[in-house]
Amino acid sequence: MSLNVQQKTKPFKKLLIDLIHRNGPISLENFMELCLTSKEGGYYLHQHPIGSESDFLTAPEISQMFGEIIGLWFVDQWEQLGCPSSFTFLELGPGKGTLLHDILRSARIRPSFLDAIQIHLVEISPYFRDLQGKILQDFRINWHNSLDEALQNLPHQPVFLLANEFFDALPIQQFIKKEDGWHERLVDFNSHSQTFCFVDGPLNKTITVDASVGSVLESSPQTLKAIRDIAQALKKLGGVGIIIDYGYEEPYFGETIQAIANHKHQEVLENPGEHDLSAHVNFHELKEIFRDYPKFKIEISTQRNFLLRHGIVERTKILMKQKAKHTEEALHRLVGLSEMGGLFKVLTLTPA
Repeated sequence: MSLNVQQKTKPFKKLLIDLIHRNGPISLENFMELCLTSKEGGYYLHQHPIGSESDFLTAPEISQMFGEIIGLWFVDQWEQLGCPSSFTFLELGPGKGTLLHDILRSARIRPSFLDAIQIHLVEISPYFRDLQGKILQDFRINWHNSLDEALQNLPHQPVFLLANEFFDALPIQQFIKKEDGWHERLVDFNSHSQTFCFVDGPLNKTITVDASVGSVLESSPQTLKAIRDIAQALKKLGGVGIIIDYGYEEPYFGETIQAIANHKHQEVLENPGEHDLSAHVNFHELKEIFRDYPKFKIEISTQRNFLLRHGIVERTKILMKQKAKHTEEALHRLVGLSEMGGLFKVLTLTPA
């Protein structure tokens, strides 16, 4: 690489190039983790991704109805647990804090719920922490940099877990089936074209899944570890949980990783650190992990079915009478089968 090209290369991109030149191709998992959370240029630490003027919209930004319905679900679960006088509300990746703000507003129907709540948030972004502190200023917030840190510091009381569009952002591995078996996809840098590219790693003999040549298998070790840790915490402390994300319920072959910037799809390996990287969540694997904990009842439904079952149509009618703007449009986006309603899945954990 010439000195002139190096001078023009953005610092974070140069960091990745230098890493690959020193150590060889890196795993897609490592590439994603660096692009999303690296202090030197990770997307979540240096960009402001959520909102109509940012890179993407999440359900809470579309309508208050989303958070209100979830809030009423939590209140109902709290009552079924006997109205504990103190409990931990643990949210993973709370973004702007909009979802929790709407949950707490709907929970005002039971003031003792709000008296009992102790809020813990897993958030690495200083920007988002500042926004969360402002919108949730009436509550004491305990922030954590990671799920591990949060679980190690929770008080001994029931945990109400919430994860909305959290697991899709955890790094994944990709394996591609060749004639001789499965090879992990690695990320290399082509000095001639000055671009990052995929290359095949060594043969992985531990994967024995049968598939046709050319098939792509995705896995997220970080997601699986997080789910096991969550299950252990809930087994020990009791409580409930709700996980909402886009993903699939049955075993699946194919590439789901995507890059988003300015509400548009981008090339995954271009402009590292400047756009969101995510992949579909394998809800089948999540459910199988929770099956090892018979204390829990596990249900998976589409976001559409969950919201309809818990009264979003009735809430829409009330807001329309109050002349709330864009309510019908928001309902369609949240529950439409071709919109978030079909793509997003909701996993609920309740006592068996």
